[in-house]
Amino acid sequence: MGLFADLLAPGRVAVSRAPDKWAALRRGLELFEGDPRVADPGALAAAVRERERILPTGLGLGLAVPHVRHASVRDPVASLVVLPAGVDYGSLDGAPVKVLLTVAMPPGCQSEWLRYLAAASTLFRGRAFREALPGAADAEALWALVRDR
Repeated sequence: MGLFADLLAPGRVAVSRAPDKWAALRRGLELFEGDPRVADPGALAAAVRERERILPTGLGLGLAVPHVRHASVRDPVASLVVLPAGVDYGSLDGAPVKVLLTVAMPPGCQSEWLRYLAAASTLFRGRAFREALPGAADAEALWALVRDR
């Protein structure tokens, strides 16, 4: 797998028809439940929601990257949710978010976060990749798009 997919897994990618930002975010957080790298998914979810209230992470171009470093996270982990219809996320460019990448890392993982952000940024700058994701019919098709990235 490539650096981008290293923090993902087939069980942490999903296609969702979430009606709004908070439902989309909830879906991304649900994908961490049962993962041994996350000791307390509820505490992590609360931290991500609070982070979103303080400073929304809708970056533009249909992409949002909610992220936190939190004590309940043992090792870096990520989830990816595509929203084919898009949701209003309060993004800088006003465009609906169609790709939600949620990243959680333990405190002190600054260099890992920067490496992962750089890998994700490189991929999402590519228009073809970014636009292919919302076309995935299901989680299996989505995983096929990202597993070697």
